[in-house]
Amino acid sequence: MGAGMSRGDAGGYRGDSSDNDGEDCTQTYDGPINSPKKNALAKVGVGDVLKLKVEVNAGRSILVVETEFKEIAGSLTFTGVLKIIDCIVNKGIDYKATITGISGGSHMVYVEPVV
Repeated sequence: MGAGMSRGDAGGYRGDSSDNDGEDCTQTYDGPINSPKKNALAKVGVGDVLKLKVEVNAGRSILVVETEFKEIAGSLTFTGVLKIIDCIVNKGIDYKATITGISGGSHMVYVEPVV
């Protein structure tokens, strides 16, 4: 995938794949919030920033998004999620998800490391 391209509605890596060396935690991603929590998402809008957290459930790491009110808004499952989990858990990198679009109950986010 070329520079500046995204994988569309399914979400995924945004950037030049040539720099995807397995050590770089600077990639950005686009994708939907899955398993949306209606009550939490009712309090946010386009441009709002959510925090990314890793939760462990039944031995599996899950990437979730959390509102400023500490409410889980849903999870992220697009291509690149395992890389983000690795960067958070093993490298101490924080990430944020900015809401870029809302259509019905669907919320799209742009995910990037916190600088």
